[in-house]
Amino acid sequence: MKIMVTGADGYIGRGVVQELLDEGHQVIAMGLSSCGIVDENLLEYIGNVFEFDFGLLHDMPDVLLHLAWRDGFSHNAISHLEDLPKHYTFIKAALEAGMKRIAVMGTMHEVGYHEGAVDELTPCHPTTPYGVAKNALRELTTELCRQHKAKMQWLRGFYLVSNDGRGDSIFAKLVIAEREGKREFPFTTGKTKYDFLPYNEFCKQVAAVVSQNAITGIINICSGTPVALGAYIEQFIKDNGFAIKLAYGKYPDRPYDSPAIWGIIRRFKLFLMRSLTMYSQYSLGEFIGNCWYLLYTKLWFPGARLIRLPFYLRGGRQCVLYGKGLTLGYGCRFDLAGRKVTLRIGDNCKCNDRVHIVAHESVTIGDNVLMASNIFITDTSHGSFRDEADAPQVAPDDRKLLTKPTKIGNNVWIGEGACILPGVEIGDGCTIGANAVVTKSIPANSVVGGVPAKVLRIWNKELGIWERCQ
Repeated sequence: MKIMVTGADGYIGRGVVQELLDEGHQVIAMGLSSCGIVDENLLEYIGNVFEFDFGLLHDMPDVLLHLAWRDGFSHNAISHLEDLPKHYTFIKAALEAGMKRIAVMGTMHEVGYHEGAVDELTPCHPTTPYGVAKNALRELTTELCRQHKAKMQWLRGFYLVSNDGRGDSIFAKLVIAEREGKREFPFTTGKTKYDFLPYNEFCKQVAAVVSQNAITGIINICSGTPVALGAYIEQFIKDNGFAIKLAYGKYPDRPYDSPAIWGIIRRFKLFLMRSLTMYSQYSLGEFIGNCWYLLYTKLWFPGARLIRLPFYLRGGRQCVLYGKGLTLGYGCRFDLAGRKVTLRIGDNCKCNDRVHIVAHESVTIGDNVLMASNIFITDTSHGSFRDEADAPQVAPDDRKLLTKPTKIGNNVWIGEGACILPGVEIGDGCTIGANAVVTKSIPANSVVGGVPAKVLRIWNKELGIWERCQ
């Protein structure tokens, strides 16, 4: 998926861009400065986003994620109202250029003074310029998307927490005070209850939402649990090993803050329930397990259909690039190497249980590939078996690793227990028989089997039949 992100150089933007790239998406990052990330799937536009010409785009992104917003921690700044027309004009220009989905970062402050849980139906009565401007942009964006028959996602963020000192939140100020060696931190009563979400989890939720288009409208980015501010920060201090102490009562509670406010993740729950209709054929135990696997998939592997656990990914998600609809069975294992993409998987690929892929240089799997269980695919071998370095008395683990790119085409069916070795290319439309060991490249539209694998049948396109090979 190609995703355009504004405010990519901002506090939230950097984390969201990195999360999207880790999930294998292409990102157009827009900001007043570089987001500081280097990735082959990243394209940067540095400048005033409000002056961007959408006509410069060769291909329209799948979605615009609009995070750009100045003075986000200064809720009473007049700049929120001054910038509102610019945000409106920018989103309008994107829609007029052909953008089909708009996602905008909102805030719980657009709700205003409200005690209790907040869902997508909670009335909004904002009390600060920040809340008023965000709420107005939400209503305006909703109408613009209706006029242009585009989808709209409003990501209503609650309180995010980070220990790196960035931003201007109370947590950032606390970190800075600790670094400066201060013994006390002036504080409020600490009794107000908020919905806190750690920075990394906040970015993961944003990435997960924008990576799907089934659920639109208002979507809360939250934990769903209210916690007293004082209790949460005391735990924050303890978890980070800080020496600083809170000086309660030095500041009054903010007059526009509710005694207790938290979000409900109803939109994601609805998404999960819709998606789970495909599991009606499973037993109750499997159904419950699939519920958890689906939640894990949507948060950690957006765009995939279902990743069952356990799943072993060695080398990091930055090494794998997958298309939409990926399904993995139980116990699949990907052994990857380096910091670049070494494993590429196309759209609608389905792997059954215990598929093991080793990709140290390059393994490419096309679209609509179906794999049975206990399959091994590799681009790597321990030695070449050509000289003394690979002699029998040399331990296999001490032999030099050699790699050759392995490629599997589109619409390939790989049977139970098959083994595909380094340097093999399998053409489109092939069928690999059970327990076959493929040592050489296979032409398109072939059926192969045996050890080593040989072509058994080949498709005659003119006659429309499979012909047996002599």
